[in-house]
Amino acid sequence: NIELSIGNTDESLNYFNRSLKLERTRKNLIGVAINLNNIGHVYQEKGELQKALHYYQLSLNINQNLGSERGIAICNSDIADAYMKMGQYKPALHTVLQAIKLTKQINDNNNLAYSYVKAGQLYARLKNFPKATRYLNSAIKLSLKINSKSSLYEAYGTLFNIYKQSGNYKKAVEYLQLEQQYHDSLLNIDI
Repeated sequence: NIELSIGNTDESLNYFNRSLKLERTRKNLIGVAINLNNIGHVYQEKGELQKALHYYQLSLNINQNLGSERGIAICNSDIADAYMKMGQYKPALHTVLQAIKLTKQINDNNNLAYSYVKAGQLYARLKNFPKATRYLNSAIKLSLKINSKSSLYEAYGTLFNIYKQSGNYKKAVEYLQLEQQYHDSLLNIDI
């Protein structure tokens, strides 16, 4: 994951494939599912969205067979993200709403905040600004509670765009300032 976070996708892919092989040898299906999902992330980072979807789906199938609600929710969020990047907003929205339902049931607040942001972004792209705002406000409320700066950054940025498109420039500037504040705080996180 470190290699991926610094943009070294080829090394990441090599690492995850070696790890996948090892987990298959051990017959560790949870490890297989995690590595398949991570390979999907690498392909998404490379812009190969169909391949990313393929690996996310393989991971989802294993998680469904294992009954791993958390794994299913994570895969659904990732599948929704890939669909969104492909411009397929309706299937993305359907999938992220499934992730929201499941993350609520299992009290996975980090993934719930992320999924709220994605739902808000999707509704914004579909020009349903009231629903977008509702999901983004839910994301903000939860993200403040759990201190998820990245979700706050994305939620505020999306609200900035919504208010800008709606012509409410006063509100847009408010959210732009909040987005910038969280952008700056993300850059200053100690590693």
